Amino acid sequence: MPLDCRPVVAEAFPRLLAGFGMVFCEPIDPRGPAPRWEPALGARAIFHGSHRGVFEILVPFSVASEIASNVLGIDVQEPAGMSSREAVRELASVVSGHLASLLASANSGCRPSVPEVRVLDPDSWTAMLEADGTQIFMIDDRPMLVRLSVEGGSR
Repeated sequence: MPLDCRPVVAEAFPRLLAGFGMVFCEPIDPRGPAPRWEPALGARAIFHGSHRGVFEILVPFSVASEIASNVLGIDVQEPAGMSSREAVRELASVVSGHLASLLASANSGCRPSVPEVRVLDPDSWTAMLEADGTQIFMIDDRPMLVRLSVEGGSR
């Protein structure tokens, strides 16, 4: 049976994003109007061990560039370029690793894979919006989609 991970993500994600990328976000009600698609990068990490599942994050190019600029200290010229991709991969790695540590008990392990990053199309954006457990966080007027879906353990 899938676990309801939304409260864990809602509490941890804004704090991790602010600490990692110096970007601040606010959660919005997913029952409200759906945010419009904009070109984005998606990262996905698979959970193994005591909890099995997936962590996904969809980051608009403009946010990915901002995170890359803040983390790497450079002006990012290509929003879908390697700097942005690496920043999104590292963000997904930090967040999924932290979430895995929250899910794992003292006697069991839960570990995420190295996140895969790809450029998304509008259909991927829509599918994520419609997936159970997807949460929407706004960075100024730009949406970021986050989803953690896991099974196992006692959480």
